[in-house]
Order: sequence, then structure tokens, then C-alpha cells
Amino acid sequence: MTYFPAINHPCYNRRAGVFSIEDPNKPLQVHLVVNPRYQQGYPAAKNAQWLFTWDLGINKDGDLTQRRLELDSGFDTLSNNGPITWTVSKAEKASSISVAIPLKMMTLAERKSFEDIAVAAKVKTPGAVWNAQNWCEEVMDQAQKKGLLTPKEIKTATDAARRAHS
Repeated sequence: MTYFPAINHPCYNRRAGVFSIEDPNKPLQVHLVVNPRYQQGYPAAKNAQWLFTWDLGINKDGDLTQRRLELDSGFDTLSNNGPITWTVSKAEKASSISVAIPLKMMTLAERKSFEDIAVAAKVKTPGAVWNAQNWCEEVMDQAQKKGLLTPKEIKTATDAARRAHS
């Protein structure tokens, strides 16, 4: 399996204008999110997108603002764009089929360390045997090695994620 050395783009952000909400200096619930129909072009056994999120608050328009750690999928590539601040409109939230699984309450310092781990996680050639699920598992394994997550927290979240898209 090969890595995409030129595809990792840390510090890329989408949706300009949502950055007025900073990641607050208080514990927040970090979620492992499963989006069953997002991962395009890959066989059904692993076609659900996995990503990490935590809610930052509500913006001036009344929409939820989140911090996300995820891989973007292109036609035949995946891209690690680093932490992303994202707004979720009321309409998007109402129509979402995503399942948010609580992973752990984390302090700001823990979330920053978690982001650093996600930025450093390399992207492999996507396909039937490797995709965003594997990337999330690798991020969680590294977080465990750094003492941010326990084996029980990882197992509970991954078991729930697998049930969410089976």
C-alpha cells in the first residue's frame, strides 16, 4: 500500500466566514462520526465515511459550528486537509443521516494534541482495503499511544461505528 506524500494539506480551511467561533478553553465532547453513504466509489464493505468532530457553538446565523478532522474524498484520492472549522445549517442537520458516537470529553489541550496526531496521520492509497475508517483507527491508535484515549474508549466507539453502518 502506498502513501500520498503530496496530498496531505494541513491547515486548510473551508467555508470562509465561520472563524469567529474559536475552540473554547473548556472540555468538549469529541465524537467519532459515521456517514454511511458518503465515501464514494469504494466497495460497500467499507463505504461509510468516518471522521471526528466536536461542537464549538452556534454562529451569528444560528447554525452549529464544528471542528472536524476528516479525509476529503476525490474521484480516486483521499486528502488530509487538517483541522477544519465547519458550519452545519439547520437544514443540513435535519436531513443528516450521520451518526455521532461519543468518543471522549477532551480539554482544549487534549483536542489540540488530537488535531496534531490527525495532521501527522498519513493518507494511503484508497480503495477496498484502506479508506477514512482506517485513517480514523490509525489516529485513535496514535492517540492511545500518547495517553489521550484508552483501549476501552476506542473499542466502544469503533464497535458502535461498525453497528451504525452495518
